[in-house]
Amino acid sequence: MPHFLRRARSGAGLLLIACTAPAWAGSFMTLDDAHDGYVGAMSRDGHVVNGSYVAFGSYAGSFVWRQGEGVSASPLVAAGGMNSWGQPSVGSAPDAGGNQVAAMAYSDVGSTGPVLIGAFPGSAPVDSFYSQAYGMSDDGIAVGLAYDPSGNPIAFRWSAADGMTRLAVERPETFSRANGISASGHVIFGWNDRDDGYRTGVIWIDGVPLALHNPGPYGDAFGSPPGEPLAATRDGSVVVGQGYWDDLMQSQAWRWTLADGVQPIGVLVPPAGNHGRPFAHSQFPAGERAAAQHAAPSGFFTPTASYAVAVSDDGNTIVGNTGIAPNQVDAFIWTPQTGMVWLSDYAAAHGITLPPGFLLYSGSAISGDGLTIAGTGVDASNTVMPWLMDLHDAAPHDTIVTAQGSIASNNLSGGPFSGFPVGASVTLRFHLKPAGTSVTPAHRSDYTLRPASFALDAHYVDPNDYSHHDAHETLAPGGTLLHVTNDAPHADGVALDTSALGTAGYTLDFAAADSSGTLFDSDLLAPGSYGFDASRFDSNTFRVSHGAEQLGVTLEFVTLAPDLDGIFTDGFDDGN
Repeated sequence: MPHFLRRARSGAGLLLIACTAPAWAGSFMTLDDAHDGYVGAMSRDGHVVNGSYVAFGSYAGSFVWRQGEGVSASPLVAAGGMNSWGQPSVGSAPDAGGNQVAAMAYSDVGSTGPVLIGAFPGSAPVDSFYSQAYGMSDDGIAVGLAYDPSGNPIAFRWSAADGMTRLAVERPETFSRANGISASGHVIFGWNDRDDGYRTGVIWIDGVPLALHNPGPYGDAFGSPPGEPLAATRDGSVVVGQGYWDDLMQSQAWRWTLADGVQPIGVLVPPAGNHGRPFAHSQFPAGERAAAQHAAPSGFFTPTASYAVAVSDDGNTIVGNTGIAPNQVDAFIWTPQTGMVWLSDYAAAHGITLPPGFLLYSGSAISGDGLTIAGTGVDASNTVMPWLMDLHDAAPHDTIVTAQGSIASNNLSGGPFSGFPVGASVTLRFHLKPAGTSVTPAHRSDYTLRPASFALDAHYVDPNDYSHHDAHETLAPGGTLLHVTNDAPHADGVALDTSALGTAGYTLDFAAADSSGTLFDSDLLAPGSYGFDASRFDSNTFRVSHGAEQLGVTLEFVTLAPDLDGIFTDGFDDGN
């Protein structure tokens, strides 16, 4: 690996987006109640953020922020990963003997405490430490670092069914760690030390390790293949990280795909006294348990380097930090259109004003759509401060709810659906007004349905004569609400009030829920899009009733999507 430092060339003309960007109205906030905390991870829709506190070179507790609820303490000693919906966060927590073990924390952690994953079988603690989780998939697979029985730090994979197992690496006698896992669970990423201690990147695809390569003069042949991966897209098709040594001996952030391999994405150095400012890297834990997100792996020199720390679901928006640690480092954002640019400049071009004197030290987490970013910064008083940036269009949008199913039973003797056979398709569709009413902050909101948008339709083709049959039902006058529940205490769901239909005496009941809490990361529907097939719900109701008579529907899928056309936004049918 390289053993000396050469200064980078500072780029010019880096920001070309200001003159071509549309009008934006983004927002920026600091998480003041989590000051001195370092952001670890964000949920897919940007409504949940976690992070850790560090003191005297050790993790010293963690926090979680929820949209609408604010910052609260977490019992995890360290937190740095979560599944797509922030349910659960993962990190480490004390076991009965006071030793740190990998652990999970759910939204009801205040009453139930953390769920311990535990130690690697047969291992002994080293400095009161057994294991720590760094990532969690949507199907319940945790990954991280654990000490094996010989006292060697190893990358692990854990599931409730299989327990904790070791991930295969090319050099099992050296240290390794899994930094994270895709939401799908098929791609894990991390590092495996070379004999000299250099962290080389590894990507495991369905458990099989894939080595990364750098064909440049200071790459593989020089003993410096690409360094550790730090994040992946939700499906694992794009992985990003740090440690791609270029021909100027700079360590570039990189982007990997299976088709193209590792591609460097650039490095910038902020002018001293402008972007950069002294930052206390020494606060971070050292060694194999060092935070994956900070800008200089402990135990090594601090080169001109960039670090890709988080990536959007499509792989086309990457954030991290770049510069010369510890005194000239700042956050960057990369897209195929802009290349690597300062995040502060990008934010300004999108209508965001930062507090005076605030440094965006690092972009540490990003939402699936790439429009919500969280990170760690330093305010004007030199206090470490987590922050959150929202780049979404501020215009309000309706949410379109669609539920699709097929008739499972039908004994209705009247009304438009009378005589429709089992198997006929049924579609429920309506719009919700943009602003919900909070019932329990961050956990339940009620949304008003626009009656004029309501449609309940059934359709079938007669197999005897191939004739088409359609039926349509409207909503009776009166208010109807959709209740959206998030993490109560785990369950997520949507439920309509029992609603009177346009045909007198007929009512609709609709509800769908999942007890695991993996449907939503918030009770706020905007600006996210959600799509769930029936397998995602462990309970649902979809029926039309008339007294004792009933049409029952087998639910197939539900979608909730923003109305980007804005048909109902400015009012429809007298505002309904």
